[in-house]
Amino acid sequence: MSTKLSLAKKYYGSEKNVWVEMSKLAVDYNAVNLGQGFPDFKPPPSATNAMIEAASNKNHLLHQYTRGFGQHRLIDILSKVYSPIMGRTIDPFKEILVSVGGYGALYSCINGFLNPGDEVRLNRRQFSLLSLDQPVYCYFIVVLVKIMILL
Repeated sequence: MSTKLSLAKKYYGSEKNVWVEMSKLAVDYNAVNLGQGFPDFKPPPSATNAMIEAASNKNHLLHQYTRGFGQHRLIDILSKVYSPIMGRTIDPFKEILVSVGGYGALYSCINGFLNPGDEVRLNRRQFSLLSLDQPVYCYFIVVLVKIMILL
């Protein structure tokens, strides 16, 4: 089947993905994949009972998506917890972002603040997001720097 649609040019060359490769290797060799957080245990009854209760609740509003950057009660609690730690009042609506994990937070920061040609200085690459695909997508430059610790 032929199509006139094709992948955007900025994505060419990013066909390989370390997570797909490592996941396949973990399955092929029956290994534990420490790179991704797939649960390997049965959830406790308290969790499954809470899911059953929420799913069967007559309040239809419980089945709606929450606010994309953090449910109100959650960000209020985070503000109350972290304001004393930071020594100032943290505005839950302007200074707290609840993300879908490290990748989601990095992706939001990278796409929200970096412009083509900006340099990101890292002492090591913690996420494949910073070392493989993301610089190609956003046109920023990863510069690895050596950090010397003097004792």
